[in-house]
This record gives sequence, C-alpha cells and structure tokens, in this order.
Amino acid sequence: MKKAVVVGATGAMGYALVSELQQQGTEVLAFCRNVQKAERLFQGMANVTVVKGDVRDEKLLRQIFEMVDVAFISINIPYQNWKDELLALFTAVFSAAQASGTRLAVVDNIYSYSMESQWLTEETAREPVTKKGQLRKQLLQEAESWQKKGAEILIAHFADFYGPYADNTILQQTITSMLRGKRPLFVGPINTKREFIYTLDGAKALITLARHSEAYQQCWNIPGGELASGQEIISILRELTGNRKKPFVVSGQMIRFLGIFSGFMREVSEMMVLTEKPVYLSGAKYEEKIGPLPKTKLAAGLKAVVESEQPQTK
Repeated sequence: MKKAVVVGATGAMGYALVSELQQQGTEVLAFCRNVQKAERLFQGMANVTVVKGDVRDEKLLRQIFEMVDVAFISINIPYQNWKDELLALFTAVFSAAQASGTRLAVVDNIYSYSMESQWLTEETAREPVTKKGQLRKQLLQEAESWQKKGAEILIAHFADFYGPYADNTILQQTITSMLRGKRPLFVGPINTKREFIYTLDGAKALITLARHSEAYQQCWNIPGGELASGQEIISILRELTGNRKKPFVVSGQMIRFLGIFSGFMREVSEMMVLTEKPVYLSGAKYEEKIGPLPKTKLAAGLKAVVESEQPQTK
C-alpha cells in the first residue's frame, strides 16, 4: 500500500488512521470538509496532503479513489440525519469504489448485531433492536450488493472509541470534564463493565487488514484491549488529572427525559441500551486469520489522551 485516502480524516478514527498510515510510510490523502481543522491536526506529519471535499460529490470521490490503492472510510453524521442521509452517502462511496476499482476499508460500529448474546462474533445474527441498528444492517446489505458488482470492500466493527482528538465520543466527556476540574461526567451505569477501543490500536488493526487481499468481502470484529467499569476509568483519570470530585452519572432515564424536548437527545436515548446491557466483541477470527490484535492498556491509552488534551483545557 503506497498511497491511501482517509475519508472523514478529522474524526476520531480518521485522525488515528492518517497518523498510523503516515508513520508506516504510506502517502496519505486526508479527505475532509474542515480543512482548517485538518491542517491543525496533521501539521508536522510527513506524507499527508489535506484534500477538501464532500462525500456527496461522487465525481470528486472517484477522482480521488483513482489515485490510491486503498480508501479508508471513516465517515459519520449526526444521529438525527441518519435516516435521510446515511445510506445515500455510503452508496456514493460504494459506487465510486466500484467505478475506480479501489479497495475500501470501512469503519463500522456494532449496532447491526443482535444484542441477545453478550459476546459478538462475526457470525452473530444481524437482528438489531434499534432504528439506527436497522439502518446499519441496511448499509451492510448495500455493501454486499456492491461486492457482487465487483467492488472490493471489507467492513470492520469497533466498540466505542477513545483516543487523541476523539472529541465526539462518550468517554471524551468524562476526560474533558475531569481535565477542566469539574465533576466527572459518566454516561451509563458506572459499575458495569464496558468495552472501549483506543483509536490508534483500531487504526493499526484496520491497516493490517487492508494489506491482506483475503480480508476483503468479509466483516471483521476489532475489540478493545480490556473491559472496564466507569469507576475503574475514573480511578485511573483521578491519578492522571488530580481531580477527585464525585462523578455525576448520566443515566438512560435522564437522557430519555431530555429526549422529550430535544430531537438529538431522543436519538441518543435509543442507544443507551448499549450502556445498560453492554455487549463485547470477540476478536478470535482476526487473531486466527491475521495475527495478534494491538491492545494498549487502558491506563496507558488514557494517559496519552490526557497528555494530548491538556494544552487545550488549560
């Protein structure tokens, strides 16, 4: 892989993919709408070129795809726009890939899986319990239809992200509140074990997958390094930040109440099921067919995030 494009380069996983690709010597096109943010994030990185563009511009997307070996797709939009826009955006991506002959490595979440089993493998039924899960299932079905037309696509499923510059993530709310000297905000039950993946681990695993021809036309689970409760996470952050204030737990009931007045919070409330009844990804398929998964210890990952955030919160 000599040259790649990261679509959605300024997002949580997008940043990690750009960072890891360029460290591995791959020339990277960072495709995004917010050029100023991208230039700030990627300043000083070798072999990174920022490209302004919108996924909706299929002609431009195809031109960019024709320039690279692999396109990493890490796009997302606000929950409230999923119903009207999500499938259309990915259809444009799949169409451009099929036309250009470029391989796609797609970042996906776990919403399409059935939540009946606590541990999810790639064989777990696609029986989602939420509206957003249904949309993600439709996205996978759309990908399958384009694969049959000749597009080479691999789908990687991830747990909740945390990592440097992963601003719009659940765990980032906890980190930022503690760095600012406020009561730590924690979304969901504080004593329940949850799974979070360090974005740089996820990026390394996905890049490795993208280098294997046999990985395409398949789905892959990429789990986090360890399971941890909110109490354990806050305990680590207390040592890193010195903030020992009592945590403020944001419950599903609170979110659902706010959803009465806010369309956005109403969309968030639907996914609180994953905090109240968490599920975990099995990485057995990856480790059997590809090799060991990158797994940064939670304490080390949180330390890296705190160090990247401190200049912004002073």
